[in-house]
Formats: sequence, C-alpha cells, structure tokens
Amino acid sequence: MKSRLGRHLKDSDMSYISHAKRAFLFSLWSLKLAAACTIHAILPFIFEEYFSNHIREMSKKISDGY
Repeated sequence: MKSRLGRHLKDSDMSYISHAKRAFLFSLWSLKLAAACTIHAILPFIFEEYFSNHIREMSKKISDGY
C-alpha cells in the first residue's frame, strides 16, 4: 500500500497534503454537481448546461494540474 501511495504521489508530483486537499476539493465540487443534476432531473429547465460546463472546467483543471 505504501509503495502504491508513494508511486501515485510521485507520478502526480504532489505531496500527500496537497494531493489530499486537491482530492477533497474535487469531491466537494462533485457533490455540488450531483445536487444540480438531481434538481435538473426533476426540473429539466433548471441547470440546463450547468453540469456539462462544469465538467469541461473540471477536466481542464485536472489536465492543467489544478
């Protein structure tokens, strides 16, 4: 386990704390998107492009190393 963690952090070029912080922020962002999608499922005229716009933004941040 420890070697896998070390390898992942090395590949990501991040410390444990910076990686944990980044992962936590992405999890909060994902929860926000899930809430918006749930509302959109019930009321399709709300948050029409919210999810797709934010997923593109999230993908760019991940690609750019945030």
